[in-house]
Amino acid sequence: MSPRGILELMPMMSGMGDLGELKEASGLGEEELLGLLRVLEGCGACKVEGNAVLFFDGARIFAALEALKLGCSIEEVSRALTWRDFEGFASMILRKNGFECFGDLRLKKPRVQIDVFAKRGGLGVAIDCKRWKRDPGPSTMVRVARMQRRRAELLARSGRDELEGLEYVIPAILTIYESGFRLIEGIPIIPIQKFQGFISEFEGHLGELCLIKVPRTRGASSDRS
Repeated sequence: MSPRGILELMPMMSGMGDLGELKEASGLGEEELLGLLRVLEGCGACKVEGNAVLFFDGARIFAALEALKLGCSIEEVSRALTWRDFEGFASMILRKNGFECFGDLRLKKPRVQIDVFAKRGGLGVAIDCKRWKRDPGPSTMVRVARMQRRRAELLARSGRDELEGLEYVIPAILTIYESGFRLIEGIPIIPIQKFQGFISEFEGHLGELCLIKVPRTRGASSDRS
């Protein structure tokens, strides 16, 4: 089984598919296609029932991780992913962990975009999704972390309805590049492989994270997406 077969299949990974249609569109042989689908079913990307295949939310991200494990390069895998794949994967993991999610949240003055914003209890997480193919280097990571902190600060002061009931907003960055978890000035840079672990454990490490206070008294805001 060629790991690059997964990449050939990735563009078709959305909603319900048919084995015959997937075989024709991907150019894969029947035996190879079935083998790949068994691998993808095992990692939670899809479910096969007869000739029907149901691809779950985040399927392309799960497939990308499998392709990396099987030997594909980060460059090859990243070309098969979209920004929406990152956002969908992050939102799926967050919802499974009890968060309410808001995708592509935008402020107007100044213009700011938060790829994924999620909240649970009194905490909000503002996530920037990066498709880094290689280690961007310390100076770039510091710059990107500070930019995300600034976005989170503007969001915390925006008075948006999504902030209702929150005490703090935590800026974070999600990336496909597997460089290990990093903390820069309290801002986590999280490889997608470690995102579930971060979400499961971060509340026990709040003292290490950048916590941006949400003002208790907030005026009406015109920042609506």
